Amino acid sequence: CRKHVSIGYAVLAMLLTCQVCLYYSTEGRPYGAVLGCGAWVLVFWQRVTGRNRTTRNLLGLSLCLGFMVAFHYYAICILAPLLFAEIVRTMQRRKLDIGMLAAMIVPVAVVVIHYPLIQAGNPFWEHFWVRAGLWQIRPFYDAFLGPIAIICAVTVAVGALSGKRLGKGRSEITTPEKVLLASVCGTPALAIAVS
Repeated sequence: CRKHVSIGYAVLAMLLTCQVCLYYSTEGRPYGAVLGCGAWVLVFWQRVTGRNRTTRNLLGLSLCLGFMVAFHYYAICILAPLLFAEIVRTMQRRKLDIGMLAAMIVPVAVVVIHYPLIQAGNPFWEHFWVRAGLWQIRPFYDAFLGPIAIICAVTVAVGALSGKRLGKGRSEITTPEKVLLASVCGTPALAIAVS
């Protein structure tokens, strides 16, 4: 966020994320680690696709993708937004990014390695406390994006009334970043539909 907006709004974005994800930091499951890896995936992707393309950032991207999926195999759904953004990037650049595609193979390999464990858990799914259903999509967005929308609307309104502007960021949001953002927002619906 700091790349695109002033420091105050970047901190606000971080606090919003913390507010929404707070519950998962207390869960006895690896969701907090998945969210942390997901955040780093986005940071490394932004670095790799920007001017800071180094082997270290590409390695960080692939490791975070791998760990994210190792913590919870449904995290493989993050590949859909990344692939959409990469398709847009490839069309803009007219050049395929082999390093990025190689990094995206890592989570697939992790799922393949863990597949026997996933299958071993199949008998327990029969008695799971709630099955995934399409009806869960709207309540998810209401619960997680609703507070963010309200806080952002209040912040923008207060800023508009006080005459404050978002401030100048260091760069514009690129089309692949917009595609990635929109796709990440749609990923929960994708995960529920796949479930």
